[in-house]
Amino acid sequence: MTYDQTEVEHFRQQKALFFRRNKNAPLRGDAVEGMNYFPISTEFVFEAKLEPLQTAQRVWFAMSRGEAEAYIPEALAHFDYAGNTYTLVLYRPDGSDDSSRLFMPFTDSSNGQETYPAGRYLEVVPERETARLDFNFAYNPYCAYSEQFRCPIPPKENRLDFAVQAGEKSYQAP
Repeated sequence: MTYDQTEVEHFRQQKALFFRRNKNAPLRGDAVEGMNYFPISTEFVFEAKLEPLQTAQRVWFAMSRGEAEAYIPEALAHFDYAGNTYTLVLYRPDGSDDSSRLFMPFTDSSNGQETYPAGRYLEVVPERETARLDFNFAYNPYCAYSEQFRCPIPPKENRLDFAVQAGEKSYQAP
């Protein structure tokens, strides 16, 4: 597989720039230097087969500060890794009709070791029958940087039993 790392590098640079300049960001100034990433790797890039959920019911995610927030399951993403097939649920926020970019909160075996203990997020752009799951774009929720933010806690259905060593690592204040 040919893979262009510049898109991932650009994503990371833009995030740091946004945090530095946005007064409402969870980190500002030199604090962004504590954002840390795994090396970019094709090992954690998958072409997932999508299974649309036509009659999906609203689900409630527990939030980091105790409340709950509604999401709509849009599709199941099936992919293979290390001889096993995995399935993750892709969501859209309740009240949004935009299914062009779906939300995939997930946990894996790296949580609490190398990555944020509560899990990470990935934005997924669905195609007709597939979606690329590029975990190099996995990112921490804002509550990984500051407890003042409220963040969805990934559901147990999106738990992976292997370490996803791609994307953003745990934040280490400089």
